Amino acid sequence: MTTQPAICDQINQMATTSGSEATHAAPDRTPNFPQYGLANLFAPPAGQQHRDENFQGKMQTLFERLDRIELMLERLVQQRTVKDWYSIAEAAEILGKADFTVREWCRLCRVRAQKRQCGRGRSREWMIAHEELLRIQNEGLLPQETISTRIR
Repeated sequence: MTTQPAICDQINQMATTSGSEATHAAPDRTPNFPQYGLANLFAPPAGQQHRDENFQGKMQTLFERLDRIELMLERLVQQRTVKDWYSIAEAAEILGKADFTVREWCRLCRVRAQKRQCGRGRSREWMIAHEELLRIQNEGLLPQETISTRIR
């Protein structure tokens, strides 16, 4: 994440300051950790430098976990966002299929979809309703229309 280096700098700055300096927030909006009872969280063990490998390893693990949590939160927000209509790309991502596959389903009437204006000019794009997307997930595709090749 982009905020990780800034947080690392702030934590290292907090770890290098003495106990009296750490109780005041720095002018660069460094959080006031003692106020929240987190002063000892980043303090090195007695008699050791704060930049030893163990401390750096723990910090790296902490940031990796924070990145994973942020990624999961973003996914949850995207899942919970309900739209009335979805484009082919959005529907394909939700269904776990390729754009081409979903577009072909629309063309072959295996999915109830509508062509809508997109952008400028005469170009139109398939749009799938939210209810139809739920139906596909629960029931599957519509049966394929049979085309008789028999000549009368």
